[in-house]
Amino acid sequence: IFSTHGRVQKIFVPKNKATGQNKGIAFVTMESEEVRDATIAALNETQIDGRTVYVDKAKPRGEVTKKPKEEETKLYIGNISYETTAEDLETAFSEYGDVSNVYLPTDRISGNPRGFAFLAMNPSEAEKAIEAFDGTQLGGRNIEVKVSLPRGQKAPRRQNKKDETKVYVGNLSFDTEEETIRELFQEYGPIIDLYVPFDLNTERPRGFAFITLEPDMAQRAIEECDSYELDGRMLRVNEAQPRGSGGGGGYSDDAGAEAEAESTNEW
Repeated sequence: IFSTHGRVQKIFVPKNKATGQNKGIAFVTMESEEVRDATIAALNETQIDGRTVYVDKAKPRGEVTKKPKEEETKLYIGNISYETTAEDLETAFSEYGDVSNVYLPTDRISGNPRGFAFLAMNPSEAEKAIEAFDGTQLGGRNIEVKVSLPRGQKAPRRQNKKDETKVYVGNLSFDTEEETIRELFQEYGPIIDLYVPFDLNTERPRGFAFITLEPDMAQRAIEECDSYELDGRMLRVNEAQPRGSGGGGGYSDDAGAEAEAESTNEW
């Protein structure tokens, strides 16, 4: 059969070592690649002795045919608590589907988490997870959830939402508790987010905080709390500015953190 399409150099029919029976497969070596390809095209899925045979190029020993990878959407989760673990994220997001490749970048020197993460889900489930989690609380922090940028693509700097203002509170005593800060500022309206940075090495507060309020409430808080004495310290309160903008109370946005992680090839 094969010789009708070209010169056959070798035929090998494997047998079961225990029974001596043929294993139902064979290997045929043709005289050239061109003849081989023409033979495959002519004989694949044809009938031989009442059976449909499948003819294809043999793969080198040890090479495994890989299944095509199912399509996945990579998600970026920003503003997460340093105490949040990969298990916490997997548990939360698995409510909307299978979760894979959960990754929390860490500082290369200290080994401490950097406050954001990546994970993968299938596209339809990822969309549901974004709708469910973006802007909600996880581990005491309002998290941001969105589709991660393709590697090398720069993230546009986030614009302040019209209904939110981030306030910087500086010169805090290292002994001031987060709850004390919350009690002071919640008098001006609902607190959308409260973040008290800690030193990753000493695990002590860094002496400042960021509070997100509605714009009118934020303005009142700035006017009334700037130079207010709290735990023996005169507070410095003003509208927070993105880091590098030249204003006081600088903070780094999550879009910048995501772009940095992507550019360093960390996931």
